[in-house]
Amino acid sequence: MHDYPPLHPGLADFPEIRWLAGLYVDKTPFLRRLLATSPGQPGTHTPPALRSTHQFLARPRRFGKSLLISTLEAWFQGLSPERSAQLPQGGQDTLDTPDGWTSPAWLWDGLDAETWHGVHGWHPVIRLNMSRVAAATPAGTAAALQDYLWETLGEWHRRGLAWNAGAPGTPTSASSPEGMLVHLIRDLTNTYGARPVVLVDE
Repeated sequence: MHDYPPLHPGLADFPEIRWLAGLYVDKTPFLRRLLATSPGQPGTHTPPALRSTHQFLARPRRFGKSLLISTLEAWFQGLSPERSAQLPQGGQDTLDTPDGWTSPAWLWDGLDAETWHGVHGWHPVIRLNMSRVAAATPAGTAAALQDYLWETLGEWHRRGLAWNAGAPGTPTSASSPEGMLVHLIRDLTNTYGARPVVLVDE
């Protein structure tokens, strides 16, 4: 009888599946087309820009969209400080991560993208799980999205986002969702010197 790796059908967390050595269909070959880059400027050290800056992936339910989003999140930013404390480290980092962040080599060991990982450089990721804002009315959805983005702002503040609460122009819990998102994108860029990647999971 074959000794197959464990299967985790209810788990859509890429780092956790990798750490548990679970059975996993390697989708990283598709990242080569999805994340293709334009030629960089000669003589510069900035990571190359994505050839297509916006992507929309439509797939049926239970097709692995959330797991792919989790893979992309790890691809661009590695493990956040709170995740780094949860998952044991090991192996050399595969990205030049900010203080408190890690990108352990075991995330990509043995996958198609192992030798290619890092080409895009490190980017903060704003991941929005839209199942968190489902409501019966448009007003309810707007209110839930407002609360969700306020929570996301607080999460990034705890991670080290430079945020002067109360200063003119700084959002509050009553700010519009679009205002919070614009503020978050702008301040992540200013704090980390890298443009954020926004991932929206249905």
